[in-house]
Amino acid sequence: MKSDYSLKRLFVNNSYLLLTAAFFFTLSFVIDNYWSDNASANVVTKKLAAYILQQENDFDIVAADTVLIQDVLNKNYNEQQLKTLAEKPYFLFVYSKSDSGLYNMVFWNNQVIEPDDLLLFRQTTEGFIQLSNGYYVWRKKSSANSIAIALIPVKWNYSITNEYLKNTFVIGSDLENNFTITEKVNDNAIRTKENNFLFSLEQKIVTSIPHNNIVAAICKMIGGLLVLLFIQIAAMLYV
Repeated sequence: MKSDYSLKRLFVNNSYLLLTAAFFFTLSFVIDNYWSDNASANVVTKKLAAYILQQENDFDIVAADTVLIQDVLNKNYNEQQLKTLAEKPYFLFVYSKSDSGLYNMVFWNNQVIEPDDLLLFRQTTEGFIQLSNGYYVWRKKSSANSIAIALIPVKWNYSITNEYLKNTFVIGSDLENNFTITEKVNDNAIRTKENNFLFSLEQKIVTSIPHNNIVAAICKMIGGLLVLLFIQIAAMLYV
């Protein structure tokens, strides 16, 4: 039987294995519970706000390009322009305005949804709206003879769902399991680039389920291997 001195020496010489294993186990817990998209309302709010701001800025650039808008109104755009507009992550609509004040949609970059006609006549130039298939941030730019509208998708809300049509947030899958949208102001409020309130995220009360993030899984595996290595060294010492 090995002496207490040998046992003490075993722990002193190989304690780094257990300490390193503990580090990786702790790191896996942090990653699973704080780095996951679903873990923190603050993280999700910032990510969603950044996504909306990016689309707002992009639309403002497009709408301010008077040459491009005029080409669109005249249907004089080239293939590259059409491809660029079609690949926008938001839905773009351009209306021409007649002398009598009537609007006619002359361009759209999707077959998914159309704006509510009331948006054309609203005095405000931005807002949040629920349409037939989801929730959108809308933005509008008017000129003397046209109006451009952007619908920035936030969360899908299909009446019938399947493998391809899921009621997810645009910025990430499974977020709908933990969050819902509310039009009440709270700590997770989403605002326009002009700082006007759009909507808020509200965290659902759900049972916490381990996310098993791939990085966290690797950390757990490394920690487990280090513990097994320590056990093997101990076994060899006592054989």
